[in-house]
Amino acid sequence: MRASARSAAAPRLPLLLCALLCCGGAAARVIELRDDNFDQLTRSGVWLVDIYAPWCSHCQKLEPVWRELAETLKPHGINVAKVDGTRNRVLLMRFGVEAYPSIFLLKEGRTWQYDEGRGAAQLREFALEGYRTATAMPFHKSPVSAFGRVMGALHSLPGLARSAYTHLKEEKGFADITIIGGALAIPLMIGGMAICMLDAFYTRRPDLMHHHAE
Repeated sequence: MRASARSAAAPRLPLLLCALLCCGGAAARVIELRDDNFDQLTRSGVWLVDIYAPWCSHCQKLEPVWRELAETLKPHGINVAKVDGTRNRVLLMRFGVEAYPSIFLLKEGRTWQYDEGRGAAQLREFALEGYRTATAMPFHKSPVSAFGRVMGALHSLPGLARSAYTHLKEEKGFADITIIGGALAIPLMIGGMAICMLDAFYTRRPDLMHHHAE
């Protein structure tokens, strides 16, 4: 009887291990936001964001709290994320960060900055209800407002230009003079097309007015 009980229990062990692994895999995690994925990811949902620096001792103390918040706020539909301010300069400018760590709540195109204690309970309360009594950042300063996203795209242009130059230079083998010539040709072509369209419109306009008068 004992042998049969052991043999019956043995097949259950792999099932228990699988269940534990599945539960561990479903655990909430802190999302890493970057210059190149911020706008895409934050277009929907509520986000609690920590902008940190790896060398900052206060940021290091906040790490376990942030992981705990990722777990406790997940059932409430709040995404917990972090941004490495030393590697994402565009986001640093968009948020107007002046010190590390800087904590923000993003919701429906509005932004609230948190500047109280950094305990898990305090941060959780702020993310769930406390932000309602706080003052949101002005529309033109919020990184997730329509204006903020446009400004973010403009701030990203130099980085995109550098990436395009590196791609054309190192991977495609184009010479510097070719890249510069192409970069200058594009706005000239657009300007020429705009002039042609305006010229065509205004040269036809007198004829239209003449027919209308008749």
